[in-house]
Amino acid sequence: MHDFLKLKLSPYWIGAVSEKGKLVKISVCYSQKDLYRSLGAALKEQTGSSSFLKRLKQDLLSYWQGERVDFTNYSLKLDRYSSFQRKVWRLTQEIPYGEVRSYKWIAKRLGSKGYRAVGQVLAHNPFPLIIPCHRVIREDKSLGGFSAGIEIKRKLLRKERINLACLYE
Repeated sequence: MHDFLKLKLSPYWIGAVSEKGKLVKISVCYSQKDLYRSLGAALKEQTGSSSFLKRLKQDLLSYWQGERVDFTNYSLKLDRYSSFQRKVWRLTQEIPYGEVRSYKWIAKRLGSKGYRAVGQVLAHNPFPLIIPCHRVIREDKSLGGFSAGIEIKRKLLRKERINLACLYE
């Protein structure tokens, strides 16, 4: 069974699903309908909101208010993901609040030239904000993509006081 969190952070919706004290998925969406679609099957088995998700809710609210929050202490359900995905996400979690790195930066640290492979892994990140893929940009300083949409990526970068004028939108 899964526990479920739904949070309206105007103008967006954030939802999270956990299982036995581990985060299964987070989604950031423009509408409640999109949120339910994104979280899909896990919602059919929901049981409520655990203390784990109540703590996450408080951290998400603090983050949304512009506070620096350390999300690295959340346990993630990673058993169905590849070693490469886990390594990319681990490196992405090391990017400090208020800073950006490139896909190339991550790939080089993995001993790879697979910048696009890194991009694909981040495009399918099931834990946005916890794994801050919004802090990853292209080498040419353009924003690149974001699974929840480029506007949400811009909003998150602004919340972290990243100067978007230095990046190419």
